[in-house]
Amino acid sequence: MLLLGRFLSIPFLTIQVLGFVQPAPSEGQLQFVLTLDKPSDLPELQYRLLQAQQEQDDLEVVRMQLMQLNLLKLLIVLDVFILICVYFYGREVRNQQVIAL
Repeated sequence: MLLLGRFLSIPFLTIQVLGFVQPAPSEGQLQFVLTLDKPSDLPELQYRLLQAQQEQDDLEVVRMQLMQLNLLKLLIVLDVFILICVYFYGREVRNQQVIAL
């Protein structure tokens, strides 16, 4: 069983070293080009507030999508881990049955 633990730690260390799962970027790392037509009836302050709000909303959407992508990657790794565990458990049970016979 100790050998199995060592074998399963190798993929997790590889995932961490290669940066398979990346953190979501902070506000300073992303910039958006926002084109907002300035209507003539809006004052300058309201226009700036609307533009800032739209930039923040865009940043939050991108951040949410990156977090969902990272969660999906982690779920895939967990599924692979579960399949490997089931395979080795089945193999160990089969070997014990053969020895018992």
